[in-house]
Amino acid sequence: MEFVTPRRVATLPAFTEWAWVATAVDIDGARRLTTQTSTVLAVHDVDALIAGTSEPVRFSVPWRGIAAVSPTLDLAVFPGQHAVRAVDAASRTRWEHRHACWVRGCGKRHLDAAEYEGDRDHGHNGAGSAAFSADGRFVWALALTDVEHEEWLVLDAATGEVSARADTGTRSYGSQQLRHPAPGRMVLSVAERSGPPLLWGAFDGSVLTVEPDYTERLLLDVDEARYLTNTDDRDSLAVHDLADGEVLGTVEPPALRRPSGAGDGPTRWQCHAVFLNADSALAVTDENDELAGRNHHWLVDLPSMHLRTIRYPKPLEGLPLPLGGGRWLTGARGVGWCSEGAKARPPRIWEL
Repeated sequence: MEFVTPRRVATLPAFTEWAWVATAVDIDGARRLTTQTSTVLAVHDVDALIAGTSEPVRFSVPWRGIAAVSPTLDLAVFPGQHAVRAVDAASRTRWEHRHACWVRGCGKRHLDAAEYEGDRDHGHNGAGSAAFSADGRFVWALALTDVEHEEWLVLDAATGEVSARADTGTRSYGSQQLRHPAPGRMVLSVAERSGPPLLWGAFDGSVLTVEPDYTERLLLDVDEARYLTNTDDRDSLAVHDLADGEVLGTVEPPALRRPSGAGDGPTRWQCHAVFLNADSALAVTDENDELAGRNHHWLVDLPSMHLRTIRYPKPLEGLPLPLGGGRWLTGARGVGWCSEGAKARPPRIWEL
């Protein structure tokens, strides 16, 4: 197997709390790194972070969940168990859209989180998700209307008023919204108990049209012209043309030898692959590769889908997170969970 050795650009300080790490895009197309603890969401300029001069924009976190940050960095939106809340950089609640409670079997329209604080059945995050449109004018959110029905909302980012809504035909236990480069478009990937796993949304300023996609492929990432998917059984990574969905290339996970006692199951792709630049993507094979003593981050040349393993100086945990300009971050645990104090390796930024 061919390999490529990346160059370490920077080592970041380890976070003192469990922190969610994601990426956001500002209005000029520059990447920002967001770190989220139980109390604070911080948005960093990547170049300033590398130089040690970052002065992040900070938002107060009302509850644990995956936040979305506006392109102008003046607003953060937090999907929660009973509401979607927008908070500005002064920690003021700009607006809140309440919906039915995400906790399975509840479905109540709570007025405040205090109604269920301390209740064991409500002791986990809801399944909603939210994202800003490419121009920052609207927030797309998946909300629960009652115990069994979900709807896709287009909310005015300034006021929180509903501009459009549509039934999704799904009942999910998790979802992810990936921003389409067109301002009036969004892509919704659903980990569903029923309904289509992928939906394409189009908003013309008044009406939201939802096109379900039953191809049984999981959406992983979107860039200006393409998107990445994986099959349900994680045996085929594909790159598609964003305009018409045409498959431009596919690749199966590489076969790796297993040490004694590591099991004999086939190697599979993880549900994580990201665009690194116009010519390549980063993909990850499953955790069994660590048992085999093999590095499990792969450089995928596009659209040929030729694979090269990424050989780091030392074994690393977690998933790569793209930072733009051909750079990516490692040191995360799970899907974007960063280090816990001094016990874990600090996050590192790499480039080819």
